[in-house]
Amino acid sequence: MVVYGRLPRCPLAILNYSWCGQRDVRFVLPKPVDEYLSDLRQRLQQTADYARLQADHQQATYVHHHNLRSRDKRFAEGVSVTALAYEASDELSKRWQGPATVVRAKSLYSYFADMNDGCVRHIHANKMRKFRVRVQSCKVNSVCDDDFGRVLVPVTVM
Repeated sequence: MVVYGRLPRCPLAILNYSWCGQRDVRFVLPKPVDEYLSDLRQRLQQTADYARLQADHQQATYVHHHNLRSRDKRFAEGVSVTALAYEASDELSKRWQGPATVVRAKSLYSYFADMNDGCVRHIHANKMRKFRVRVQSCKVNSVCDDDFGRVLVPVTVM
């Protein structure tokens, strides 16, 4: 590579000049080439050790922050779950399908789930949730009906 019409001098080029006798570099350099290269190697090793130490520290920090809210998901056989499914029309839209029943565990975080439509899917635990039944409404047909016990009537306060 030519810089401003001349070749750049790197430490190896200076070493080449010194050993081949093309130039006398003793007067140009403050210390001998061998001492400079060993000092350079030592400083590069110290820098690499420091970078490795910082990378390990940052990795431990990332792991700590990631694990603050992460939970281990395990599902037993026969448990009702909902599974995350992607819409065929749009890759970005997701919806939960369910309830599905866990048939068996394939590995520690991988399960086979019966989707109750005749197909059994292989699903990772991160794409599953426990199925919780939600009650949307409850009706009482008659105030005189005592099958439910005493019926409470809300009182409006004015």
